[in-house]
Amino acid sequence: MTSSMRHVCAVALVLAAPALACQPGGDATSDDATGEGATGEASTSAGSQATDAPQTTGGGDTTGGPTDTTTGGPAETTTDAMATDATDATDATGATGAAPLDRVPAFVAVGHVGRTTLSCDDGRSWIENHAYDLDGDPYTCDELAPVHCWQDGGACAIKSGDACETLSPCDCDHHPGAAQGVAYGGDYFVGTWGWGPPGTVRRSRDGITWEPVVQDTTFGGVAHGDGRFLLASREPRVSDDDGMSWGPGAPADVMQNGQTIWNVRAVGWAPAGGGRFVLTARDGDTLDVLLSSTGGDDWWRPAQPPVACAPFTRGITHGDDVILLVDGDGAACSSTSAGDAWTTSAIGGPIESNPIWTGTQFMAWGLQTAYSSPDGVNWSAQPVTPPGVQVGPAAIDPGTGTIVAVRGGWDVWYEDQVFYRSEDGITWEELDASAYTGGHPIRAIAFGYVDPSPACPLP
Repeated sequence: MTSSMRHVCAVALVLAAPALACQPGGDATSDDATGEGATGEASTSAGSQATDAPQTTGGGDTTGGPTDTTTGGPAETTTDAMATDATDATDATGATGAAPLDRVPAFVAVGHVGRTTLSCDDGRSWIENHAYDLDGDPYTCDELAPVHCWQDGGACAIKSGDACETLSPCDCDHHPGAAQGVAYGGDYFVGTWGWGPPGTVRRSRDGITWEPVVQDTTFGGVAHGDGRFLLASREPRVSDDDGMSWGPGAPADVMQNGQTIWNVRAVGWAPAGGGRFVLTARDGDTLDVLLSSTGGDDWWRPAQPPVACAPFTRGITHGDDVILLVDGDGAACSSTSAGDAWTTSAIGGPIESNPIWTGTQFMAWGLQTAYSSPDGVNWSAQPVTPPGVQVGPAAIDPGTGTIVAVRGGWDVWYEDQVFYRSEDGITWEELDASAYTGGHPIRAIAFGYVDPSPACPLP
């Protein structure tokens, strides 16, 4: 499939990416995670994802430990319905297109232990809270037993191969339900779960019911663009039929100075240069960034890869002719040459969220501060209000301009979980606890459109 045969649709973003290492097919052992079909360990990143853990998204509140986060993922294919029937949605960060009249605009959030929840009232409430332990999913051994991530003395059952094992405590970063990202395109949301113990890729038209489409493997994230979904790893997979079926993309030979990197951490798509998938990879201090101009059918490395944004990639997005990568340590890497050359700049502080594009500027958040930039190079800072708001994984509805987010940081889940809503990214409304169900860590949020249902009727 050539670029001319695909139309620009939705992009995906992921907030955190796994990091602690595992040998392919083996147990997690070191500071690396493996690619597709292997087990992997994740760490979490400072600020919003836990140490070296899988993001969602990268950014925001995520995984198990303190520091590292980033993940992005491959992209799935979309149908011509997007080209003719959709207008203002191309990615969770904010893209443009035509809104379909027969579908409902919605935010879909994915989290650990296979968690999903959605908002179809412009971020005012979150409904249909599901997770593997709540639904008795096969990846939690069909058990209807509440899971509490990282709880001292707690445990959880997980599927590992054909057997069931017990994790004690329940390390949700290294779990078949560890969320690695979500993307929208072709009338479907596609999410990927699993890090360490292999997990699953699932798709949904309504944000409520999820159909497994790839089983028993892991990916670093998912992205969508030009009618194609791409699942990120050293051995990417691609889909040109809305995520129903998947085939191999070209191997992403990530390495530095001849040293192989096993862990792909983030992936995104941008329309620049006719369309680019961008992925970042990291094992310890070994970093790489690759691009594909052919929908993942081959990969190339810029002369000077933007590795300053590869350690803890919070997200990959685009605005106008700019491709932007943001790192949790506060680096921004931007390109106006479709990825050939990059400019690295300091945002001004550590970042806990993925970046978004509002239509006029990029925004990212960290330490109760909103950072904005018209070009990805020059950044300004402004305190968020009210004090105490800590923005983690975020997404924007490009039609209304509404930005939604979940609280970022470590150990801010369950009864401490908070969902936010904002019209400008500066002043935030903290939703009442009755407007959502506190639960497992949310790793990424995407905007798109869902089929009408009793839960989400047409406006």
